Amino acid sequence: MIRLIEQRLRERQGDVDAWLATIWKDCGVPFYASADIRNAHFKVSVIDTNLFPAGFNNLCSTVRDAASDAVRDYLLRCAGNPRSVLLITEMHTRNLYYLENVVALQGILQKAGVEVVCGTWGLPDGSKQMSFDLPSGQKLLLRQICRKDVNVLACGETVPDVVISNNDFSNGIPEPLQGVRQPILPPPQLGWYQRRKSDHFVYYKDTVTELARILDLDPWLFYPLTELQGGIDFQAQEGLEALAATVDRVISQIREQYARYHITETPYVFIKNNRGTYGLGIMTARRGDEVLTLNRKQRNNMAYSKSKKAVDEVIVQEGIPTYERVKDQAAEPVMMSIGSRVIGGFLRFHSEQNDQENLNSPGMAFERLCLTECVSEDRRGQLCVVDRCRDTVYSCLTLAAVAASSREMKAVLAKPEQIHV
Repeated sequence: MIRLIEQRLRERQGDVDAWLATIWKDCGVPFYASADIRNAHFKVSVIDTNLFPAGFNNLCSTVRDAASDAVRDYLLRCAGNPRSVLLITEMHTRNLYYLENVVALQGILQKAGVEVVCGTWGLPDGSKQMSFDLPSGQKLLLRQICRKDVNVLACGETVPDVVISNNDFSNGIPEPLQGVRQPILPPPQLGWYQRRKSDHFVYYKDTVTELARILDLDPWLFYPLTELQGGIDFQAQEGLEALAATVDRVISQIREQYARYHITETPYVFIKNNRGTYGLGIMTARRGDEVLTLNRKQRNNMAYSKSKKAVDEVIVQEGIPTYERVKDQAAEPVMMSIGSRVIGGFLRFHSEQNDQENLNSPGMAFERLCLTECVSEDRRGQLCVVDRCRDTVYSCLTLAAVAASSREMKAVLAKPEQIHV
């Protein structure tokens, strides 16, 4: 199936490019994004889109160079060609691997030609700055942020032209960033304190349905069946019967699609927290009654997301097995974009999870991934490079996810601004 998708994409590339350009002209384009993709041979789909992506440390030097070029182009076209940037980070000061990501992103921005200072709020013990020695041997200096009139800056530094956030605002917009004059990329209103996966996958389904129409293919080949279920309290075991019914309904819908295509796989679903990231609050199910018999540990794993926020609504999403392998272990591509350009990505794999399970979990590892067009012929044996077919399909679906996020962004920014949950 993926060969057919690639063929249609190459035949109708001009139409696809024009369609994407129309969306971005109307809605704008997020500064950056990452898309988790599952390729099951019989269908291929984005299963998660992050608008405040991490993992830049998992990119090879070739991809980082492409990222710097894309950043330079985006800042020139969309942000007034700034000279200085404040990079806002998460407060994971104990997570050195996240901080490796920050250092990598800082380097990408610097190579794009801007001065970069890294900052956050709420440093421990009232510190104004902290220095970190990272496992890679690099160092990171993280400063407390503060306000100067209507601008935000790293304390003791000059006022930057632009703020770029690598913090996903799960807890709302912090006071130093409220009502600032500088552009903030991406807008903090896209943070998980008000963004929802269920909304995103409505936009994504609509967007890839348009893509499928251009390619004259079945839209189901490109999206996961997804339903929202609210009123959940895993600890109190409330709302679980309704959730079980939703699981059975989605599995029945998957089974119907499998029958159409003579697919012999066993249908299953992912149950995911409707907001947030880091692979928290995710489980699989093959029958609805599985959610009625969760033990205490399983309920605890589903009950809370990042920052110990209670999970009160979930999406039930069609499970898509993954074809990709790294060292004979189940893997999935994570593709990254800057603006409207796919720059490359990495493969996430896990030695203890199979091809139907959540790979974004403790114990995961990464393999660097380059697109064929970014790598010279003589270096392809030295790098992990996807073949031209998957390169084409993965890149197009990533751009479709970005286009869906553009529509989502337009809708979110049109709403009255919310600061906290």
